[in-house]
Amino acid sequence: MAAGDKVQIGKQFKVEYGAFTYSGYQPTSITNSKTAAVESVIDIRGAVCTHIITNPAKQLTLTCYIESSGSIVPPGVGDEITVTPPEGTSTKYLLIAPATVTHGNSITTLSMTLTREDSMAATYDA
Repeated sequence: MAAGDKVQIGKQFKVEYGAFTYSGYQPTSITNSKTAAVESVIDIRGAVCTHIITNPAKQLTLTCYIESSGSIVPPGVGDEITVTPPEGTSTKYLLIAPATVTHGNSITTLSMTLTREDSMAATYDA
């Protein structure tokens, strides 16, 4: 066992970042979620009678250490970024909000939120 390897004794839990990769960057935290727009329809009594769900998407929010091969210039809103998410298939996502690079006395980090709408898969994969 090498330094930093994790060994679980007792009940087993998922650890680390799955198959996540982003060339030039080492993850420190990843939030992996599914989103959609939800419209609640109200009836004449004022009660919700149905929900209309549109624009389903997958979203990744991540913070990474920037390795020597990574850039300290943050990507721009609207850039397509290819990462391998924790579940393991290299995929393009869209940067939907300004990315931030944090400099300090320690390791420089990149933080960003990426999205991939289900309806745009053919565009991203073209």
